[in-house]
Amino acid sequence: MSQLSIKVVNKLNEPIEVAWDASSVKVKGGTYKSIGGGTNTCAPNASVEMVDKALLGTGAKRRYRIHYSLNDNDAIQYYPSPSGYTEDPTPVITIR
Repeated sequence: MSQLSIKVVNKLNEPIEVAWDASSVKVKGGTYKSIGGGTNTCAPNASVEMVDKALLGTGAKRRYRIHYSLNDNDAIQYYPSPSGYTEDPTPVITIR
């Protein structure tokens, strides 16, 4: 079993607010599970990281769904894509 270490990198020209409580991860064949952990402000060209203590199994295929806001507009970034999966327990998710 492994922990998830999720890093979000902000490549936008303005700060974003990453909502970890609204963000989630899904194991292939399962349902989304909240990551939790509050919110973090992420400055332009900076990053924030969250360690999710949910033990979802080594080698599990996962899809990450990161909720963030920019200028009071909510958005979602999927990793690796809205329909894809990855086995990476330490993804670096870039917001562009």
